[in-house]
Amino acid sequence: MMLKPWLAISILFSFLISNVTGAFVGINIGTDVSNLPPASDVVALLKVNQITHVRLFNADAHMLNALANSSIEVIIGVTNDEVLGIGESPSAAAAWVNKNVAAYMPSTNITAIAVGSEVLTAIPNAAPVLVPAMNYLHKALVASQLNHQVKVSTPQSMDVIARAFPPSTATFNSSWNSTIFQILQFLRNTNSYFMLNAYPYYEYVHSDGIFPIEYALFQPLSAVKQIVDPNTLFHYVSMFDALVDAAYNSIAALNFSDIPIVVTETGWPWDGGANEPDASKENAETFNNNLIRRVSNDTGPPSQPKNPINTFIYEMFNEDKRPGPISERSWGIFSTNGSEIYSLSLGSSAGISDNSTAVFCIAKKGADENKLQDGINWACGQGHANCSAIQSGQPCYFPDTLQNHASYAYNDYYQRMRSLGGTCDFDGTATTTTQDPSSKTCKFTGSSTPGGLFPPAAFGPISPTSQGPTIRATVIVYTLAVFSALLMLDVNVHFSSMYGGAPSGGIGIGSSSGGRTWPSTTSVSSSGKRIQKEMTELSIEAPPDCAAGPKGDNLYHWVATLFGPPGTPYEGGIYFLDITFPSDYPFKPPKVVFKTRIYHCNVEPSGNVSLDILTDNWSPALTISKVLLALRSMFTTPETYKPVVPGIAHLYFEDKAKHDEIATEWTLRFAR
Repeated sequence: MMLKPWLAISILFSFLISNVTGAFVGINIGTDVSNLPPASDVVALLKVNQITHVRLFNADAHMLNALANSSIEVIIGVTNDEVLGIGESPSAAAAWVNKNVAAYMPSTNITAIAVGSEVLTAIPNAAPVLVPAMNYLHKALVASQLNHQVKVSTPQSMDVIARAFPPSTATFNSSWNSTIFQILQFLRNTNSYFMLNAYPYYEYVHSDGIFPIEYALFQPLSAVKQIVDPNTLFHYVSMFDALVDAAYNSIAALNFSDIPIVVTETGWPWDGGANEPDASKENAETFNNNLIRRVSNDTGPPSQPKNPINTFIYEMFNEDKRPGPISERSWGIFSTNGSEIYSLSLGSSAGISDNSTAVFCIAKKGADENKLQDGINWACGQGHANCSAIQSGQPCYFPDTLQNHASYAYNDYYQRMRSLGGTCDFDGTATTTTQDPSSKTCKFTGSSTPGGLFPPAAFGPISPTSQGPTIRATVIVYTLAVFSALLMLDVNVHFSSMYGGAPSGGIGIGSSSGGRTWPSTTSVSSSGKRIQKEMTELSIEAPPDCAAGPKGDNLYHWVATLFGPPGTPYEGGIYFLDITFPSDYPFKPPKVVFKTRIYHCNVEPSGNVSLDILTDNWSPALTISKVLLALRSMFTTPETYKPVVPGIAHLYFEDKAKHDEIATEWTLRFAR
């Protein structure tokens, strides 16, 4: 009997449940599966593992019957093949609802209808009937008096977002604006939600190594990196959060602000063959475990912290009949015989332990006050500690001492990040203790004292206002453009990484030696010090429409992004560049190479840039900020007197209209 091996592994997945405050992780059940277990066994597996939310890609009668009286919440799907018929016929919609919804309720807890799957990008010819199909289905639900229990929506992929970086300026692809506007109107009017399919795996793979895999897997980056939206300064601790925020901001760009997002698909393939080495069991296990921890925070992304990200993992079983690469058939958590493909464990998903042997991280008595201040600055900023409780008027503000505030900030960071390698060190100013430092009014994270304060666990959103009251020095944040070449690779999300300063010998993340030492000005050459100084200045006041910073951990190799200015043939273009600093910088100029093709008399076909500021007129007094300004100026004022492509300069003088026409064509072809 199949149920026994499934029962044996039940404990491994018992955390796939809705938490008390509402956020849940559910699971998708696909249809392209050979030897799919009987529906009764599938539901038994769901029950054994306390999976409370499922999404079906169709309205399979066997599954709907088996789910009866299980209390499992079910999203059923209108297949793409069915959308056209329903969108053209109210009677077809009514018949569909009667057959697939009304016939099973209330025994089967159907809560939503997903109309199609990524219709706008998968079958764009059906776009004109998508919203009518949603309306007809909703009216059929109203007629059956089921509209309050069953919502109607339609899942869309990240491909409907034209430019997802930075998340604050993300917008939907303008070609779909009319349809998406109608979808959003429908969702608002029916009190429904936006269904989003967001896959960090694909964004990572398509970025060709520009994004670190740790960012896609919810793992901490190296201790000096952060991902930050340059407009809002929101910190993004995972690619998943950034994708969701890009969708929220795209919705806001169409003047809708009250529509929540549910992630109807996300996951990581566990096998991809030789062509996709990052599709592995280890990475799939890491991603899904960390995803569950992230969702269990019951918080939203940085721009919407009060909106939890309810999420469905893709998927329960491998859809082995799907065409395409190996990875397309390797997303399942279970084999069809009921055995797990890889282990998922509760780990720290509960966030805070509730027992008498809890370990706390506190500031050492007599620690250097400057180091304590640096530690607070880092913990409440780059370290993502929740320092709201030590703000003036809050429960942990008194006693108003550096040691008290540092203890709270250190401990909050430690409780969030220790399961991921975070240590209790803070440049030697911190130590661990089993004695609960909570007081009658101030409950430390991790305390089992009744009425304790339990801020969200790791991976929650970070905003610029989350720093503690005793932060008297600005946390230095360095801009790092890690998104070069992404648009050319058709990646729909682009991010800006930012380096952050922190105390020397500070928090170790993922280090078996007890902590990674933060770089200091005494550990780099004079040229490195100069570059670090310019990074700081650039983060404080960057030139308009520019972003630049080190690629990875190489201080001497930067990537930069320039946005073509309005009123020029380069308007709307995004240009990616490599900047290489010589070892004797600033006595010699950096080398600048366009990675995006551009029609310009000062840029060689190979991408090498030739400007006076980079050759004869270079001075050690100049900075990378001045170089970026010069590069931006070449869009409007090319140095035609000293071209490296004389033919383009000649055309600029002889027939500027023709020159601009060609330059515009190149912009459309290569830079968008």
